[in-house]
Amino acid sequence: MASVGLLATVFDSHNQTYSTTFLELLLCISSSESCKAYERIFDAWALALQLCVDVEDPCSLVDEVHCDLALGIRAAIRSRFPSSRVCLDWAHFVAAVRRTKGPDNEACMFFWK
Repeated sequence: MASVGLLATVFDSHNQTYSTTFLELLLCISSSESCKAYERIFDAWALALQLCVDVEDPCSLVDEVHCDLALGIRAAIRSRFPSSRVCLDWAHFVAAVRRTKGPDNEACMFFWK
């Protein structure tokens, strides 16, 4: 699964503070983590921005890509967003999200603190 979106800075006038929020633009499911699969996802995102909001070259606007260490996504990022940098979010960096079997033998997600 991949979620593609924007990080936006939001000002809270009541508390006089800034915070960062993620605005999801595209949610997709892929059967593989290959470079080609991610390139298709990125191409679909770029095409959607071109058609819906008339952004001429969306790929040139990407500064950061948050992802895991999969080789496929890293190759696709180099291919589609050559001027961007890869940022490992905290959960991926420390492997804080892991799958395990629960007491009822169904997959459960555990989040470490």
